[in-house]
This record gives sequence, C-alpha cells and structure tokens, in this order.
Amino acid sequence: LLTTAPSRAVVVVRVVVVVGNAP
Repeated sequence: LLTTAPSRAVVVVRVVVVVGNAP
C-alpha cells in the first residue's frame, strides 16, 4: 500500500493532527 506517495500521506496526517490539537 506504500508505493505511490507515503510521504505526502504522512505529511497530511501530521498537518491534520497539529490543526486538530491547536486551541
């Protein structure tokens, strides 16, 4: 499953988590 663009997916998840934790 990690063959197309795993890096981009990880970056998106990181951004979503940071925004979700932002006050």
